[in-house]
Amino acid sequence: MFSGKFSTQNNISPPIEEEFIIKFKAAMKLITAFFITLLLFTACDSIDDETLQPESSAYRIKWVFAPDTLYFTEDDSTFAATLEVDNGELISKIWFDATLVDDGENILSGIEMSDDGSEENGDRTAGDNIFSGNADFSREFPVGDYEITWRIETISGQSSLAASHTMFYDNGKDNIAPVISNLVMQDIIYTDSTFVFSVDASDENGYEDIAGVWFELYRPNGTVVTDGRTGLPYFFMDDNGNMDVYGDETAGDGTFTFKNSFASTAVSGEWRFEFQAQDRRKFKSNKIIKNVTVQ
Repeated sequence: MFSGKFSTQNNISPPIEEEFIIKFKAAMKLITAFFITLLLFTACDSIDDETLQPESSAYRIKWVFAPDTLYFTEDDSTFAATLEVDNGELISKIWFDATLVDDGENILSGIEMSDDGSEENGDRTAGDNIFSGNADFSREFPVGDYEITWRIETISGQSSLAASHTMFYDNGKDNIAPVISNLVMQDIIYTDSTFVFSVDASDENGYEDIAGVWFELYRPNGTVVTDGRTGLPYFFMDDNGNMDVYGDETAGDGTFTFKNSFASTAVSGEWRFEFQAQDRRKFKSNKIIKNVTVQ
């Protein structure tokens, strides 16, 4: 039962619309995937100073070069990076990881960089305090924004985050917009009663290409309801297998669900739900519209 305030299992209660009250959506992480502005430059660019760690007593990073965008090609899909440090003799190891921004999945980890003149790592001159490293991005890696993080371990055994950078990766596959279907939702919803509804989402580029599934909700007077937690005019649905909170039976099966109730103060009448999905390249699916009677 909800009575005009946002309610979660953690007892957080920020303001929200009176009529429609939602439980906290773990899918908040998807928002980043929808609205991040992509930097479409193919050349390597210097990373801003603010993304580098402050000076250390053992070493100082002078600069880092890495691509803003990487496109997969059959000839070359290598991510290459270089960085320069002071006091390189105090450094035991430098490595980087690549993680998807929107869901935190680690795609590459522990890719070591070297300052030994190794052509394999792209290092030109040994011992010049410029470390180089590279990694191949597979065609099967998901399209999207990746956070590249560099860590440094000193000869004393201490390790710390040294720098971070966001890069957009395009795996080169022909993009096809997702499709939603099979909406399961009742025609009449009673206030103060919990209800669950679901919609299937599929994508020919693979399940991982689905960035999110959501719905917009309109009152009988035509005004849109805002998600009080995110401040956005739509609500994300879940496919995480959490039956108790979200009403979802099986994680990752392509059926996205939402579980909630209308408060007793909700306006009676016909409410409109509009469902849609979006992929990582921001291609939107078809839209399904469903009118339900709240009483």
